[in-house]
Parts: sequence; structure tokens; C-alpha cells
Amino acid sequence: MTSVPDTPLHPDDLPSTVPLNRLLDGYLDHSRRVVRARTRAHVELQSQTRADVAQFALAGLVCAGVLVDRVATDRWHLAHEALTHGATVDDLATAAGLDIDEIQVGLASWADTERAHGRLTQNEHNVILELIECEQDDPRRRRQGPPTPRISR
Repeated sequence: MTSVPDTPLHPDDLPSTVPLNRLLDGYLDHSRRVVRARTRAHVELQSQTRADVAQFALAGLVCAGVLVDRVATDRWHLAHEALTHGATVDDLATAAGLDIDEIQVGLASWADTERAHGRLTQNEHNVILELIECEQDDPRRRRQGPPTPRISR
């Protein structure tokens, strides 16, 4: 299984085969090193130089960025699966904490990218776009009653 290098300097240093749990572990490890060095809570870290701490912080940023990108991509794959298996665009918006327009634009963009990279056939791509578009004017996709409150971030 592919692991996270000790001090990745660029997102390309993390192969796409690194599992999400290892990316998260790498991020947490580097973040802990920064916090420990900053608080000097551990005697063994008192000898860390500013350059060492900067390196830990940079490695944490690399892991965080790759992790965010991978999770964001997986979000649209899950949205596609939910829509394909009977969820509505409104259901997706509620689950993702996004507006319906954001879901439609995001899912269409994801489908375009997947098609461009050959991960979707033209037919699969068309089906996704049709599922998004056919709900635009479908009154059944609108919830009855007041809108679901959105949690502020």
C-alpha cells in the first residue's frame, strides 16, 4: 500500500494511489509536529529548528490540499450515484449543504471532466446531464413546506 512520504513538498509528491486514510494520517502527523514544536511540550522537539517546523507545516499543507481535492472529487461521484439511484437534485442539495444550482453546475462540471478523461462514456455523460436537466422544471423535486435551514460555516 502506498504511503505518504515524510515531507512532501508538492502535491505531485503524493501519488493518487495513496489511500484517503493515509493522507489524513499524514496531515494529522505533520500538524501535530507543528503544534508540538510551537508549544515545546515535548522535550525531544525542543531541538527543532524554524526550518524543520516550516517543513512540517508545508508538508501538512501539501497533504491537506490533496486530501481536500480528493474528497471534493469523491463528493460528485457520490452525488452521481445518489441521483442515478433515485435521489433528487433537491435531496443532493440538502445532503451536501449546497443550493440546487450549485449541485447542477458542480455535477455537470464533474461529468464533463470525467468524460474528458475517458472515465465516462458519452452515453453515461448524457444520462447525467439529462437527470440534472429533467428535474429543473419538475415540481416533484420541490419540497413541501418551509426550506430546510442551512447551517452556517
